[in-house]
Amino acid sequence: MCEDERVGVLSDIVLRVHKIESFSTVDGPGMRAVVFLQGCHYRCLTCHNADSLPLDGGMDMSASALFAALVRFKPYLSHTGDPVDGQAAGHATGHAAGHATAPATDSRRAGVTFSGGEPLLQAAALLPLVLALKEAGFHVAIDTSGQLLGEAQRALLAACDLVLLDIKAASDVGHQQLTGASNTLPLLVLNTLISLQKPYWIRHVLFSGTHAEAVNTSEALDLRKREIDRLTRSEGRERLEFLPYHTMGEPKWPQEMKPAKGVITPLTIF
Repeated sequence: MCEDERVGVLSDIVLRVHKIESFSTVDGPGMRAVVFLQGCHYRCLTCHNADSLPLDGGMDMSASALFAALVRFKPYLSHTGDPVDGQAAGHATGHAAGHATAPATDSRRAGVTFSGGEPLLQAAALLPLVLALKEAGFHVAIDTSGQLLGEAQRALLAACDLVLLDIKAASDVGHQQLTGASNTLPLLVLNTLISLQKPYWIRHVLFSGTHAEAVNTSEALDLRKREIDRLTRSEGRERLEFLPYHTMGEPKWPQEMKPAKGVITPLTIF
């Protein structure tokens, strides 16, 4: 399909977009553009992007306009095939870091990550754009917390090159307290990635405080890392990231999340 035909197919598809960042080195391998999609069902107490939560927020953009914008960024982007560095800030080391080398041919591909919000909420509309980007030579990643899993979501996960799966809590009770929802779907998404033999990274935010998922001692921190490692380990896992909570997103929290302020605090025992 030529580029004009591709843009024509995408012109009738509309996505709800929060913002676009033309350059990032923390949303997947290499230098990438990031499209933050609008809307999320979770109300995570660690949320740093709360203005992307409302389903009616953001702006409508056609998939063709997004495709054109990303193609313009392409000369400045690259996906890297270099081995993962487990010593980077906030990352686990050893087996838990999931050291892996991506195929060498990927090192010449531009990188795009769809984040949010929650991109799986717009899976059906997003799939044709992902396919067009892959046909145009992009390495495409999805950053998700696994909130939905139906045929549209399975098709999207199968189509992308890499999934960054956010596991919010080690236990179902902790996940419900932290996000307002069970961890059943995120774990089903994880099992789907394993069955698809899809490369994936796991991300988990660590924090201290009074919440059930808080880690307030070095022993609790080590235990949590082992729990998440054990829960998410498979041959397809390329990386396991432990990220420290920060408070920069708290001013954007909606009113219903603000009573939890202080229940979670930045981790100071790394």
